[in-house]
Amino acid sequence: MVSMAGFEELWLFKGKPYNRFSLGDENLLPAGDVLFIQPYNEEDLYFLLGYLNGEFFRMYYLSRGGKRGGRVSFTQKLLENSEIPLFSPDVKGKITQLTIEILSGLRENKNVSGFERELDGIINSAIMEERFSPLRIHNL
Repeated sequence: MVSMAGFEELWLFKGKPYNRFSLGDENLLPAGDVLFIQPYNEEDLYFLLGYLNGEFFRMYYLSRGGKRGGRVSFTQKLLENSEIPLFSPDVKGKITQLTIEILSGLRENKNVSGFERELDGIINSAIMEERFSPLRIHNL
């Protein structure tokens, strides 16, 4: 198991009208229900964070029944059965790097919307070009 100690960043998207996934500081206590996702490999942490916060995953998740009333409902069962594309190392590296750029920008109170659009573009392009194979989230 990979320790989360030392990860102090939170990926918070101000002005976004929907839930986001984040890295938690060990000193923070969540308010409300929390689902914990732990990748098997530490190097997958930023990739997974970037992918889960992308527009493609949001649309995919909603199409699989993730909406309850007017809200998105993140449940263990739906997340566990979600498929994560197994992208090429190049695409995965780009997603990871952009996620790190977004985190850095947020820590410095910078506008990261350009990075978010670029991240969505890379993911959508790879999906459209079928440069992936599916993998369940609990196998990552």
